[in-house]
Amino acid sequence: MSVCKKIQERYDELSKAQKKVADYIAEHLEFAAMKTTVKISQAAGVSETTVIRLAYSLGYDSFSAFQAQMQEDVLENNRSRHIENQGEQNEYQKMLSREITRLLDLRDKLADPGQLHDLAARIAAADHVMVFGYYGEHTAAYQLFFMLDTIRPNVHYYRENNVGFREMAELNPRSVVIAISFRPYSPGTLELVQQSKGKGPYLIAITDSILNPVGQLSDEVVTIPLEQDAETGINSMAPVLAYCQVLMTAVKDADREEALYRVRNVQSQLVQPGALTLHNWE
Repeated sequence: MSVCKKIQERYDELSKAQKKVADYIAEHLEFAAMKTTVKISQAAGVSETTVIRLAYSLGYDSFSAFQAQMQEDVLENNRSRHIENQGEQNEYQKMLSREITRLLDLRDKLADPGQLHDLAARIAAADHVMVFGYYGEHTAAYQLFFMLDTIRPNVHYYRENNVGFREMAELNPRSVVIAISFRPYSPGTLELVQQSKGKGPYLIAITDSILNPVGQLSDEVVTIPLEQDAETGINSMAPVLAYCQVLMTAVKDADREEALYRVRNVQSQLVQPGALTLHNWE
């Protein structure tokens, strides 16, 4: 249930001071969703304690849970406005609106992150990780390789010209292979998955359909629908790139101490001194 709906239902039960906060939040939801209890209390003209008590009065376990629902409501409101306004948009705005909708769908899919956590744990524990991706998937696959290589050792990216050929020979049942494959499916990616399967690694497919031959050969399939240009057949990879970022974060969280150690002591040697902002990893 949304915050505004809860306020409406329980408004008569609130104290006079709590009603002031509730009125303010109902009218300034986007502000309250991103501000601290101090900022909200100052804006509403009440004490910080009153803001916290309002959260409990509305049935939340904490102010953090209260604010998380506010943020969810803001996103949902924005999503509804995007859909309503599409008729007034030009073709490029409509394209971006569809992309935003797909990103919101991806966000909602991760509301139950069980699959994500399981994949992250397997990737964090693997002795080797190999990433495949050809043609349109190359950018997303290389970005995932780069991010994983930043936080753990023995991550490899296979491309033609024997790049990764030796590392592929080292795959075994303790390894993980991640194949990114979307329509029109590249035969090169399928061939690599077929070659690696005999070595026994855990195969993860990031694709648009479980019916994709790569998905059928895999142990786990992550399905992400994409926007495809009707004339060129080129996919917009924004949702895939977003998922790769989330997956990297989950892998980092699965072995946080080791990941941060690698960032500080390995990757920092590869950039200009002072250019790596480590506080973003804290």
